[in-house]
Amino acid sequence: FTPSASEELRTATILKNNDIDLVIDIGANTGQFAESLIDFGYEKEIISFEPVPACHEILQKRSKKYKNWIIAERCAIGEKDGEININVSENSVFSSILKIKDWHSHLKPNSETIKVEKAPIYKLDSVIGQYTDISTRKVLLKIDTQGYEEQVLKGASEVLKNLTGLKIEIP
Repeated sequence: FTPSASEELRTATILKNNDIDLVIDIGANTGQFAESLIDFGYEKEIISFEPVPACHEILQKRSKKYKNWIIAERCAIGEKDGEININVSENSVFSSILKIKDWHSHLKPNSETIKVEKAPIYKLDSVIGQYTDISTRKVLLKIDTQGYEEQVLKGASEVLKNLTGLKIEIP
């Protein structure tokens, strides 16, 4: 693996080179991103947020072997505090607050919504203080929310002022 050939190693290298000591993982799914960072040597703190109940349960189990990985309460992160519906897909990586486009589910049938589940939703600004004081940290914010990235950013105006880096996975 080299940074140019591996997105995960490239991200871990960026974290190391910039002394990032906190990764906030929005849309963690089952923890693939966080675990890849750890696999490539990242030893600082990770806080993961995930709203889909089945994914959150897997995330909690997966994280138990890592002392630096905190799993936030099951919730979505967005532009408001309250409750919201999550469109859950057969392949959970496609689950989203937004409705999946017909053309997308036609191309990838396992992305079709199979159920809708309610979840609490919070602005990142409202909830991050329960887990850490970001004003003293070097933070990378990673967002992978299947099209809901703008709403996450709208609810994170204070967090954004304290970031060292931002990684957005755009569908």
